[in-house]
Amino acid sequence: MNGRITVVAGVLVVAAIVAGVGIGYSLYQGATYSENNTSAMDNDVIDVYFDYGSGYVPLETPITMPEFYRNETVEITGHRLVLSDSGNVYLTCNMGEDASWYLINSMSITINESTYSFGVGQVNSKKVTGLPTTAIPLTTGGTTFEADGETMIYYDFTITITFANIDVHQDPNWERLSSFNGSSFEFVLIPSQQ
Repeated sequence: MNGRITVVAGVLVVAAIVAGVGIGYSLYQGATYSENNTSAMDNDVIDVYFDYGSGYVPLETPITMPEFYRNETVEITGHRLVLSDSGNVYLTCNMGEDASWYLINSMSITINESTYSFGVGQVNSKKVTGLPTTAIPLTTGGTTFEADGETMIYYDFTITITFANIDVHQDPNWERLSSFNGSSFEFVLIPSQQ
């Protein structure tokens, strides 16, 4: 696969998602992370594929935040999450600037016929941002295919974002934050068999 692994010292934990371990990439929960969405350790692989018009291939750049539309809901589509084995997956969004979260009302991912919220939530009646999804069990479903001599499983997914009712043109700072520079999405895989 393209863009193979870079070894990271130490073991990553799910809490590291909130701390923003690498921005916008697929991540194997073990001892590796990916520079270009692909990550592998032993036989466990997680990747994001995209169809550029001639079939699905590994995505070589992070999935980024779409353009801001005041009080509108937008979707990110056309991607597939590819795994070499079953397990739990988590998705988080890492903002380049924390203040950009005020432009987001909600975010969710629909995958394997279920929807999971992430990004914005409430903890003890206080707004909290940067939250990952709960565990997304990808132990059934999906479609198998062959890649590089291995049997892989893919899941189509849609990320849905509802933007806040803020006129970003009223303030240069809001306009700058609405570009979401440095912001992107990150998947983490915890394989069923470790």
